[in-house]
Amino acid sequence: MQGFPFYDKAMRIAYSKSDSDIVAKLKGTYKERPKKVKPPKPAPGIEEKKDKKKKPSNAENANPNTQTEQPPN
Repeated sequence: MQGFPFYDKAMRIAYSKSDSDIVAKLKGTYKERPKKVKPPKPAPGIEEKKDKKKKPSNAENANPNTQTEQPPN
C-alpha cells in the first residue's frame, strides 16, 4: 500500500511505535498510567486587569449613521 496512488498522490503510511490503549486492552496487556498534570496558569496581575478595563469598545468609538436619504420602497 505504501506509495499507492490515492487521489493523485502517493499514499504514505505511518506506523505507530506502540499500541493504543484500546488495542492494549483487547490484547490484555493494558497498564494504567498516571494522568498528566497540567501546570497552573499564572494569575493575571493587577496592572493587566486595569489595562483590560481601559480598552475602548467599538460602540463608543463608532460614528453615528449620517445617511439621511432613505432608499425608495
